[in-house]
Amino acid sequence: MLGMIYTEYLNMVETAFGVDIADEMIEQSLPNLPSKAIYTAVGNYSHKEIIVLVSCLSELTKIEVTDLVKTFGEHLFGRFHVRYPEMFNVNDNAFTFLEKVEGYIHVKVASIYPLAELPSFRCHRRSDTVLVMDYRSQRPFATLAHGMILGCLSYFGQTATVVGEALSDDLLDGYPAGYRFVITDHG
Repeated sequence: MLGMIYTEYLNMVETAFGVDIADEMIEQSLPNLPSKAIYTAVGNYSHKEIIVLVSCLSELTKIEVTDLVKTFGEHLFGRFHVRYPEMFNVNDNAFTFLEKVEGYIHVKVASIYPLAELPSFRCHRRSDTVLVMDYRSQRPFATLAHGMILGCLSYFGQTATVVGEALSDDLLDGYPAGYRFVITDHG
């Protein structure tokens, strides 16, 4: 997993919860972090390390893991906009942006980060106000994708409901490998 994800996560934790909580999270997690929590934006790390960090933060803050991961997804979407504004200039709403994730955004990301193992997204519209996104990944981060969808909707100023459901009983680290998001725009 790209180190940029880790550096953004640590920045979010410091901003939202303070340096003391961030330090405590790292200190308690160290025995389970092969990298010893030394992350660079261009490095690659096991996805299991972020699971360890989020689980520890959940214990420290008493906030559910899924809520923390969704919040991080929203934060990460905003950071992607700051880091890669050119990818956002060709879209006028969240649905058109989300429809371009697989064929445009991920192509650009892969050119910047050739070692990135990106999830796949397949989209289709049920109507002008309903978009369906099918998510597949080798890592259990559907909740992160859910948060990024929420961040996208917020960025474009759209009010919508996002409902997610597992596509099968196949599990990765105890979480569904495939997920379907149904996004209903309330205009």
